[in-house]
Amino acid sequence: MSDTHNIAILIANGFNEKELVEIQKSLRAQDMVPKMVSSENGVVNGWADNTWGCFFPVDVSINQALASDFDGLIIMGGDKSIQRLAKTAHTNRFVSSFQRVEKPVLALDEASQIIDTETGSVTHLDVSEQDLTETLTTFINDVQVSEPEMELSIAA
Repeated sequence: MSDTHNIAILIANGFNEKELVEIQKSLRAQDMVPKMVSSENGVVNGWADNTWGCFFPVDVSINQALASDFDGLIIMGGDKSIQRLAKTAHTNRFVSSFQRVEKPVLALDEASQIIDTETGSVTHLDVSEQDLTETLTTFINDVQVSEPEMELSIAA
Protein backbone atom coordinates (compact mmCIF):
# COMPACT_ATOMS: atom_id res chain seq x y z
CA MET A 1 0.00 0.00 0.00
CA SER A 2 1.37 3.39 -0.99
CA ASP A 3 1.95 6.13 1.55
CA THR A 4 1.43 8.80 -1.12
CA HIS A 5 -1.83 10.72 -0.99
CA ASN A 6 -3.13 12.76 -3.90
CA ILE A 7 -4.95 15.88 -2.77
CA ALA A 8 -7.19 17.77 -5.19
CA ILE A 9 -6.97 21.54 -4.89
CA LEU A 10 -9.99 23.06 -6.59
CA ILE A 11 -9.20 26.51 -8.00
CA ALA A 12 -10.11 29.03 -10.68
CA ASN A 13 -8.61 32.37 -11.67
CA GLY A 14 -8.56 34.72 -8.70
CA PHE A 15 -7.79 32.24 -5.92
CA ASN A 16 -5.80 33.36 -2.86
CA GLU A 17 -2.22 32.82 -3.99
CA LYS A 18 -0.58 33.23 -0.57
CA GLU A 19 -2.79 30.52 0.95
CA LEU A 20 -2.12 28.15 -1.95
CA VAL A 21 1.65 28.42 -1.54
CA GLU A 22 1.39 27.64 2.20
CA ILE A 23 -0.94 24.71 1.52
CA GLN A 24 1.36 23.23 -1.12
CA LYS A 25 4.35 23.44 1.23
CA SER A 26 2.43 21.79 4.08
CA LEU A 27 1.13 18.96 1.89
CA ARG A 28 4.52 18.23 0.34
CA ALA A 29 6.15 18.21 3.79
CA GLN A 30 3.80 15.31 4.63
CA ASP A 31 4.58 13.43 1.38
CA MET A 32 1.22 14.37 -0.10
CA VAL A 33 0.85 15.35 -3.73
CA PRO A 34 -1.21 18.49 -4.43
CA LYS A 35 -2.98 18.35 -7.80
CA MET A 36 -4.56 21.49 -9.23
CA VAL A 37 -8.10 20.86 -10.49
CA SER A 38 -9.63 23.77 -12.35
CA SER A 39 -12.18 24.97 -14.86
CA GLU A 40 -9.34 26.96 -16.45
CA ASN A 41 -7.31 25.49 -19.30
CA GLY A 42 -3.58 24.95 -18.86
CA VAL A 43 -2.81 27.49 -16.16
CA VAL A 44 -4.69 29.29 -13.42
CA ASN A 45 -3.93 32.83 -12.24
CA GLY A 46 -3.69 33.67 -8.56
CA TRP A 47 -4.70 36.85 -6.76
CA ALA A 48 -1.96 38.39 -4.63
CA ASP A 49 -2.92 41.29 -2.37
CA ASN A 50 -4.83 43.63 -4.70
CA THR A 51 -3.59 42.50 -8.09
CA TRP A 52 -3.19 39.46 -10.30
CA GLY A 53 -0.39 37.19 -9.15
CA CYS A 54 1.48 34.20 -10.53
CA PHE A 55 0.31 31.49 -12.88
CA PHE A 56 0.12 27.88 -11.69
CA PRO A 57 -0.20 24.83 -13.93
CA VAL A 58 -3.50 22.94 -13.94
CA ASP A 59 -3.06 19.19 -13.48
CA VAL A 60 -6.63 18.07 -14.17
CA SER A 61 -9.57 19.76 -15.86
CA ILE A 62 -12.67 19.84 -13.65
CA ASN A 63 -14.73 18.19 -16.39
CA GLN A 64 -12.43 15.13 -16.27
CA ALA A 65 -11.68 15.05 -12.53
CA LEU A 66 -12.97 12.15 -10.42
CA ALA A 67 -13.02 12.06 -6.63
CA SER A 68 -11.88 8.44 -6.77
CA ASP A 69 -8.47 9.65 -7.99
CA PHE A 70 -7.89 11.69 -4.82
CA ASP A 71 -7.71 11.15 -1.07
CA GLY A 72 -8.97 14.60 -0.06
CA LEU A 73 -10.15 17.95 -1.44
CA ILE A 74 -9.19 21.52 -0.63
CA ILE A 75 -11.31 24.26 -2.18
CA MET A 76 -9.37 27.50 -2.38
CA GLY A 77 -10.93 30.78 -1.39
CA GLY A 78 -10.92 34.00 -3.32
CA ASP A 79 -14.09 35.75 -4.40
CA LYS A 80 -13.18 35.78 -8.11
CA SER A 81 -12.29 32.07 -8.03
CA ILE A 82 -15.49 31.04 -6.27
CA GLN A 83 -17.63 33.06 -8.70
CA ARG A 84 -16.03 31.20 -11.62
CA LEU A 85 -16.34 27.77 -9.98
CA ALA A 86 -20.00 28.40 -9.12
CA LYS A 87 -20.76 28.80 -12.84
CA THR A 88 -19.41 25.34 -13.67
CA ALA A 89 -21.81 22.40 -13.34
CA HIS A 90 -18.87 20.05 -12.83
CA THR A 91 -17.97 21.81 -9.57
CA ASN A 92 -21.04 20.48 -7.76
CA ARG A 93 -20.54 16.98 -9.17
CA PHE A 94 -16.88 16.89 -8.13
CA VAL A 95 -17.33 18.33 -4.63
CA SER A 96 -20.42 16.30 -3.75
CA SER A 97 -18.72 13.07 -4.81
CA PHE A 98 -16.09 13.63 -2.08
CA GLN A 99 -18.83 14.25 0.43
CA ARG A 100 -20.85 11.16 -0.53
CA VAL A 101 -17.91 8.84 0.17
CA GLU A 102 -16.90 10.87 3.25
CA LYS A 103 -13.45 11.89 2.07
CA PRO A 104 -11.96 14.92 3.84
CA VAL A 105 -13.00 18.28 2.35
CA LEU A 106 -11.57 21.64 3.42
CA ALA A 107 -13.30 24.80 2.14
CA LEU A 108 -11.37 28.05 2.61
CA ASP A 109 -13.01 31.46 3.01
CA GLU A 110 -15.74 32.00 0.38
CA ALA A 111 -15.54 28.39 -0.81
CA SER A 112 -18.36 27.42 1.54
CA GLN A 113 -20.72 29.20 -0.90
CA ILE A 114 -20.41 26.36 -3.42
CA ILE A 115 -20.83 23.52 -0.92
CA ASP A 116 -24.02 21.58 -0.32
CA THR A 117 -23.77 21.14 3.44
CA GLU A 118 -26.59 18.59 3.43
CA THR A 119 -24.60 16.16 1.26
CA GLY A 120 -21.85 15.55 3.80
CA SER A 121 -19.45 17.08 6.24
CA VAL A 122 -16.98 19.79 5.29
CA THR A 123 -14.40 21.59 7.35
CA HIS A 124 -14.85 25.29 6.63
CA LEU A 125 -12.09 27.71 7.49
CA ASP A 126 -12.30 31.46 7.41
CA VAL A 127 -8.56 32.08 7.32
CA SER A 128 -8.91 35.50 8.90
CA GLU A 129 -10.37 33.86 12.02
CA GLN A 130 -8.30 30.71 12.45
CA ASP A 131 -4.76 29.55 11.90
CA LEU A 132 -4.35 27.89 8.49
CA THR A 133 -1.45 25.74 9.69
CA GLU A 134 -3.46 24.12 12.49
CA THR A 135 -6.41 23.42 10.22
CA LEU A 136 -4.15 21.93 7.55
CA THR A 137 -2.63 19.63 10.16
CA THR A 138 -6.11 18.41 11.07
CA PHE A 139 -7.01 17.96 7.39
CA ILE A 140 -3.79 15.99 6.72
CA ASN A 141 -4.49 13.75 9.73
CA ASP A 142 -8.04 13.16 8.46
CA VAL A 143 -6.67 12.14 5.04
CA GLN A 144 -4.21 9.71 6.62
CA VAL A 145 -6.86 8.19 8.90
CA SER A 146 -9.55 7.91 6.22
CA GLU A 147 -7.39 5.76 3.97
CA PRO A 148 -9.34 2.54 3.43
CA GLU A 149 -7.69 -0.53 4.84
CA MET A 150 -6.88 -2.97 2.10
CA GLU A 151 -7.16 -6.62 3.01
CA LEU A 152 -5.83 -9.44 0.96
CA SER A 153 -7.72 -12.66 0.92
CA ILE A 154 -6.17 -15.71 -0.64
CA ALA A 155 -8.40 -18.49 -1.76
CA ALA A 156 -7.18 -21.92 -0.66
